[in-house]
Amino acid sequence: MPEEGAATPAVATGTPLDATNIVGTKWSAAGYELAFLADGALKINGDTDGTWKLENSTLTIDVGGSPYEAKIEGDKITYDGSPLEKLN
Repeated sequence: MPEEGAATPAVATGTPLDATNIVGTKWSAAGYELAFLADGALKINGDTDGTWKLENSTLTIDVGGSPYEAKIEGDKITYDGSPLEKLN
């Protein structure tokens, strides 16, 4: 059991990501920090707004009208075949 006051991870290692448990997680990719918020909202580097949508295993991230497609592979997000780093 976690100690009282210890932070619990938003997604336990090994738990497949879905549209519910991705909310509250942060990931790093190519120098960008992506924070997945409720209702499809996305915050990039803490100051740029975007959106996200998950359909099956395809994660579409839209920033300023430019869509990017990533893949959900179990508990990981990959873009162009490379995994993103989970920050929390």
